[in-house]
Amino acid sequence: MVSGPMTGAVTFLDEYRASRNSGTPAESGVAVLREWLTLRADAVLEDLRTHDPEFALPGLAFITSYDDVLEVLSRSDVFSVAPYGEAMTRINRGPSFLLGMDDGPEYRRQLERLGSAFRREDEGRVRERAAVHATETLTAAAAGGRLDLVGGFGRLVPSLVIGDYFGVPGPDPASLARWARAIFTDAFVNLLGVPLLSRRAMRASLEFRAYLDELIADTRADRAGGVICDHVLGRMLERQEGGDAQSADTWIRDNLLWCVAGVIDNVNAAVCRVIDRWLDDAELLEATTAAAREHDMARLQSFVFETLRFHTPTPVVIRRSVRAHTLGEGRRKTRIIPADTTVFVGLGTAMMDPSAVDSPRAFRLDRPDEHYLHFGAGVHHCLGRQTAVALVTEMAAALLRMPHLRRAEGFDGRLRSVGPFPTTFILELRPL
Repeated sequence: MVSGPMTGAVTFLDEYRASRNSGTPAESGVAVLREWLTLRADAVLEDLRTHDPEFALPGLAFITSYDDVLEVLSRSDVFSVAPYGEAMTRINRGPSFLLGMDDGPEYRRQLERLGSAFRREDEGRVRERAAVHATETLTAAAAGGRLDLVGGFGRLVPSLVIGDYFGVPGPDPASLARWARAIFTDAFVNLLGVPLLSRRAMRASLEFRAYLDELIADTRADRAGGVICDHVLGRMLERQEGGDAQSADTWIRDNLLWCVAGVIDNVNAAVCRVIDRWLDDAELLEATTAAAREHDMARLQSFVFETLRFHTPTPVVIRRSVRAHTLGEGRRKTRIIPADTTVFVGLGTAMMDPSAVDSPRAFRLDRPDEHYLHFGAGVHHCLGRQTAVALVTEMAAALLRMPHLRRAEGFDGRLRSVGPFPTTFILELRPL
């Protein structure tokens, strides 16, 4: 099973080079870069790795090879996460979340504090709630014979699980997903600062923070009244009540906001992309369906990881160099990254780099774990990996167990997206 790149389409470099021949080349080139990075960051980095790996602009660098990507992610002493910290501070109007904090004593303290609320032993609970909500949602949809995988499942089920496990149900699942989308977009997709996206995020943050302030007060009152609140919010309050002065209400609120924002759309994108791929490949569909019906979740997870290698939900992350650094010392090629450079790190294209990944266009289940960069690497690897993997595999399994799962006829049955976000994907299915 082999997947190749699209041919015949206009690439980023095509459009960028054409813009450089316009009447205002500098402004036109920046506009093209901003649009492509916002809507198709994966295509930009893949194009650069394949055709122009040395491409750079003043103050900007693009890292696309597997070895260079790992070096940047592992050198947190050189490559700072300050761009995320600045975005989070702007959106949240307060201190940054962990993903925007550089490594150090305070980062480690915050990591331990958050880890006491999100526990490794919770994986089974997340899987159970995901399976229940997914099955109930699909059973209801099957009665009508059709399902919008995006709005009726991919974003809904994670929102429901967040209500159970995080203790943050939102006023309703749609509001929770709307807030998460706006905040996530500005912090992680709006790579070059489109003002409209920033304003939407700040409005969503105001609404979400007001909701969380009230929820925290209500949950505290419930606990005082003897209600058992065995969820992330309840554990945070328990730690606060145990004398941890740093677990203030504002810390709880801000961390819950960012944890919620990072889950919903990433999970939705992953579920939509794996189902889209499997429905196009009879061999893959048969193999994944068998794994789901046999409840072989480890095998199904391996299919998920390999499928997403071709189109990962997180194709790029950003760093900023705090000092000049020679990338690739001891390897065949070196490259100097000047100080104060914004560095776009291509996770997606690194997973397709033939210099490090054997037969990258082939679909194989025997690849080493380190070749999967869906959750990053190094100190700032994704904190929500366990939750995300549990959600995606259980949701995919529930779909595969439905009888006669197939695309709707015509255009409705094609996965449609705006930028990195799936928008519509209509499936047909029958009741169990």
